[in-house]
Amino acid sequence: MSDASADDLSRLGATSRTRAGMTIDPKWWKERTVEGLAKEFRVSSGPHLFIDWRFVQAGLPGWLSTDGQPYGLRAPDDGPIDAIAGRNPRTYAGPQDVPEGIRLVAQAAGKSDPFDGPPGMLVLCDDGQYHTWNDGGYFQSPDGAEWGEGEACSVDWSQCPLDGGISVGGTVCIDPTAPAGERFKAIVAAERGEGFDGFHARVREEFLRDRPDDIDPKALAPWYFHAFFGAVSADGIHWRVLPDQLLMQVSDTLNVLTYDQVLGRYVWYGRCWWHFNRRCIFRAESEDFRRWSRPEMIIWPTLDMHPSQDWYTNGKTAVPGSIDQHLMFPTLFHRATDTTSVQLFSSADGIAWSQVPGGSILEPGEMGEWDGACVFAGTGLVPLPDERMGLVFSGYPYPHKYPRNAATMTPRRALASWPRNRLCALEAAESGRFSTYPLLFSGRKLVLNLATLRAGVVRIEVTDPSGRVLPGRSWAEADPIVADAGDHTVTWRGEADIGHEDGQAVIFRFQLKAARLFAFEFK
Repeated sequence: MSDASADDLSRLGATSRTRAGMTIDPKWWKERTVEGLAKEFRVSSGPHLFIDWRFVQAGLPGWLSTDGQPYGLRAPDDGPIDAIAGRNPRTYAGPQDVPEGIRLVAQAAGKSDPFDGPPGMLVLCDDGQYHTWNDGGYFQSPDGAEWGEGEACSVDWSQCPLDGGISVGGTVCIDPTAPAGERFKAIVAAERGEGFDGFHARVREEFLRDRPDDIDPKALAPWYFHAFFGAVSADGIHWRVLPDQLLMQVSDTLNVLTYDQVLGRYVWYGRCWWHFNRRCIFRAESEDFRRWSRPEMIIWPTLDMHPSQDWYTNGKTAVPGSIDQHLMFPTLFHRATDTTSVQLFSSADGIAWSQVPGGSILEPGEMGEWDGACVFAGTGLVPLPDERMGLVFSGYPYPHKYPRNAATMTPRRALASWPRNRLCALEAAESGRFSTYPLLFSGRKLVLNLATLRAGVVRIEVTDPSGRVLPGRSWAEADPIVADAGDHTVTWRGEADIGHEDGQAVIFRFQLKAARLFAFEFK
């Protein structure tokens, strides 16, 4: 079977390309082998965070004869494996580019003092302007720190079969492809007022007749049913609700709406329920914002978790400015103690997710403090002043299922923040090493966001895709890096140029000792 051609790849659908590990189009991978291993990765501009293993080679085992000659995978058929005719017995050469001594570690967030005004639980940053919705109002900010006077939102329900509903707020996205009148989009839920039961009965029959496989069984009961509608706006202030029910789905907590530029589709993340009455996170998508796919469960309580834990809210967002560095800050509900904590998940495509090791990134405060019992992450990770990045979270001084009234159920909000791009560390506590895949990129310098610990050091070697070291770019010629810096330029005997030919893919081989890498960028 031959390797997949560029023409073959160009015929793949968007979802297939994304699940293959490609980004916007097939040219971002020069070629793929039959085994599915990328030979070259095209790296986009901007910072790339170490939130997963996407750039780290897995490596291969290797076998040599005792005279140093490599063997292929296929052994001749005319001799025993340990003594092939005319050759010496095989010996194991050890791994080739297999990473050693490294791990990923999620980094705990810092907390700001609580505040009562804007921003709300969602913050969007678009073309340097920050947007948020809070208490029925829309607010803007030039930096995410200082917010102007808000303007009350208006919602036109005249096209909708139900009147009124939950105000626009936590489910807004900015659509880069929409006409001006629908630039802002949101998911809203109607109130359970007059006519609600009749509407539920009609929608239930329509879905049972036309879309029987797209129904959440919980939504068949009127007391669980949520009347979800789409809403559109030109300015984020004046909204028009669309007439049709979006999903037959129970999702009674934070719903997150995004536009995936790689897939060219709208994506909805919300709550679903596992078979055994535990909360999970679903994903649904739509090409036109009107008709949605059946929600698919993407995160659920795994068997290594405590049986009293489940996933409460999703906190879906992305690395600022990135289209394929997906993040999630799901809130983990600890039923045994009636408390919560916030974890970190990452994904290359928004479909397949992994929990980032290292434990919680956000915990409740001390008992008696404003957030001493429960914390819930909002959505919208954005750049902040003073070289930081953050998102809003809410906190409660009372446990989550504590008897509820206005006093016990009134949260306050604050910012969870990190130094710029330091959400997760690729860490070598002692000695470690790894190699990247062959990378294609624009730029002549490699810039790292890193921190070396006591007695720590980082060195980097550059090779071509076959493993030949580029002239003057070996480990021996690499200037040792001892630094705690967000933008350290790598050099070799004082020279910052990577030393490759334009259009040439190169491999970076890292040696680390007591060091943490957070991100890299080409300039």
